[in-house]
Amino acid sequence: MQQKRETARLVALISAQVPPPHTSALRIYIGKRMWPELVGAKGSEAKEIIERENPNVKVVFIWCHWKRIMDCCCNRVWLFVEGEDGWESGDYGEAKVCYIPRVG
Repeated sequence: MQQKRETARLVALISAQVPPPHTSALRIYIGKRMWPELVGAKGSEAKEIIERENPNVKVVFIWCHWKRIMDCCCNRVWLFVEGEDGWESGDYGEAKVCYIPRVG
């Protein structure tokens, strides 16, 4: 009975297209997952494109070579950027994308 309830809950999550809570056993990706064409683009433009092409994700800016948490999240895209002024300026929008943006 417990297994039937769990299966029904998972089916409801998938059919409603709602990302599930963090689990390592279940990952559901909806929409586009990678944007290799955005390497070298401005951060602000890349963010707009990613959120337009996959409205199920939230873009999180991070400077290239900075450490990040290593969990996998099906509704997040790490956008690694690198700029002329370094991280001191805090202007992520003008910085250039340095790695392929991916869901995770």
